[in-house]
Amino acid sequence: MVSLNNNGYEDIVIAINPSVPENETLIQSIKADVIVADPYLKYGDDPYTLQYGQCGEKGQYIHFTPNFLLTDNMSIYGPRGKVFVHEWAHLRWGVFDEYNVDQPFYISRKNTIEATRCSTHITGMNVVFNECKGGSCITRQCRRDSKTGLYEAKCTFIPNKSQTARDSIMFMQNLNS
Repeated sequence: MVSLNNNGYEDIVIAINPSVPENETLIQSIKADVIVADPYLKYGDDPYTLQYGQCGEKGQYIHFTPNFLLTDNMSIYGPRGKVFVHEWAHLRWGVFDEYNVDQPFYISRKNTIEATRCSTHITGMNVVFNECKGGSCITRQCRRDSKTGLYEAKCTFIPNKSQTARDSIMFMQNLNS
């Protein structure tokens, strides 16, 4: 039922799960076809959009948790507005993420290992986290798996905070570029 009128959306329905306590700040923080409910085990406080269809088919709903909407220390997600735009693209246009947690690396045409991302001009490090305490972690470089030719399973691509490459909001909405 959502319609676009004068560059703004109208008739957006928001459902807040009855188990979520009434909170005026929470109500002011939501503006779409959104469900606000306690974390789903698989995602924790990560925002997500339920999508059953293929690319181009609208999603079912966006799920935010009260903790995501009310806590300001969740810088890993980026600004809430950008997170919303990312999730809205899933919901409204059936767009999918431009990262892949199941296949985080691939072998490029140049026979190099690349992190799955858009754009490939986004710079960063490929590391394995050995130990994290407080706000710091001990890391090491990723090793190549001789069977797959890719990096070992625990390898993670960490984008540099400062980027010159323009990225897609469907990759990492927390990057300024």
